[in-house]
Amino acid sequence: MKSTFKVTFWGVRGSIPVPGPQTTKYGGNTPCVEVRCADQLFVFDTGSGVVSLGRKLLSEGPLLGHIFYTHFHWDHIQGFPFFAPLFNPANQFHLYGQHNTPHTLEKALGGQMEQPVFPITIKHLPATLHFHQVCESVPLEIGPVKISPFKLNHPSPCLGYRLDFEGRSMVYGADNEHGADGLHQVYLDHARDADLVIFDAAYTDEEYTGHKGPPRKNWGHSTATHALDLLQHPGAKRVALFHHDYLRTDQELTAIETNIQQRHPEIFCAREGMTLEL
Repeated sequence: MKSTFKVTFWGVRGSIPVPGPQTTKYGGNTPCVEVRCADQLFVFDTGSGVVSLGRKLLSEGPLLGHIFYTHFHWDHIQGFPFFAPLFNPANQFHLYGQHNTPHTLEKALGGQMEQPVFPITIKHLPATLHFHQVCESVPLEIGPVKISPFKLNHPSPCLGYRLDFEGRSMVYGADNEHGADGLHQVYLDHARDADLVIFDAAYTDEEYTGHKGPPRKNWGHSTATHALDLLQHPGAKRVALFHHDYLRTDQELTAIETNIQQRHPEIFCAREGMTLEL
């Protein structure tokens, strides 16, 4: 019998949190995904969605967790100071960010916790924090889980991650402009045969090309149509559209999902609170 491989979405929006009546179905929090591989806890990005994850984790402990960051744009780190398990001295977290950026992960996270914008500095958090730099194309092994970082196409340096565990796999590839340059094949290679790909689809085709508003090419995000490329043989098995534009209403996301599922039934819009077992 295979061990648990469970993926839970806690934040699925891009740019800023958008609570309100138009975002109740899919959610309004910024990126955060929890992954459980047997007894291992992994978190991908700590946008505002990590606050709700933190409240859930208060019933567990002591915790040993691994938090991976794609990049340091604010929507991917803004929930970190409010992640409740950081205030328990019994907890330990290993935090991973890329090595080739102007600011280290510790500086990026700590910078949003300095005066005058926050009352508690990162060094005053009671939990034990271990900071690690990761390199693209250099896999890590954490217990029985293999994690393969790879470079994404984004205006600032950005990493995606593939997890392999007991013959199953997941790709977290937010903040990527698909098919725009030589990194296109890198993404396809990491998505090959994956049970689930979490895929940036911030824009509609009309927005991306400039037929609706300014063209979004070279802004570092993709569309639902781009996701079809991942499902070509021998491609991914399922694709979760992610990093929804902060102006996108529930009604608009449902329309996007309905339209794309007419072209491939295994593409869907990620929703806060959604849990998938791989």
